[in-house]
Amino acid sequence: MEEIIQTISSINWGEFGLYPQSPRLVDDNNIFLAVHSMGGDIALTVLTANDNFNAASIWAGVTAGIEDVANFYTKYEVSENKSEIPLETAIERKWEKINSAAKAAPFMLEDINAMNGLFYLENPAAPVVIHQGTQDPSVHAEWSVNLHEELKKLGKESTLYLYEGNDHELSLNNEHRVAIERDVIFFQKHFKTKEL
Repeated sequence: MEEIIQTISSINWGEFGLYPQSPRLVDDNNIFLAVHSMGGDIALTVLTANDNFNAASIWAGVTAGIEDVANFYTKYEVSENKSEIPLETAIERKWEKINSAAKAAPFMLEDINAMNGLFYLENPAAPVVIHQGTQDPSVHAEWSVNLHEELKKLGKESTLYLYEGNDHELSLNNEHRVAIERDVIFFQKHFKTKEL
């Protein structure tokens, strides 16, 4: 996340900073964000902290609170490793670890949630397009649906595309190409032309 914010902050270097004679290589009127998977959480946080983006695209984003994420990935870990441990026990153990870490550093869980843009959805101004495969084994499809619904409730511009039976990369039936085309159209819609 820090890298994205630093990149945005440094866009004006050519004009004001290290290389004042350099030609402008970036059109700072047209900055778009495209993320995948864990980038979903980062995107929400960056969009909350920075209003320079014209629009954002989130593919199969991890866009849930810490409890949902921890529970989901515990289930994923158990099923992937074909563990003998019952799922409830695995989840209990995961939360014991998280809670003992939180007791050692009580601010930890609060800090994790405080940095999650999901809790500040009223702040981002950038329109968002969300792409999600319904059979994604790596990210719970409901997270994308919930994010879309929350953004709409807050009066934000959000578009959701669900890809029936598709996976984390939308690799089936070339639907990743469909998603890319939709992103291009979405970004073009929010492209700003310079006023003369």
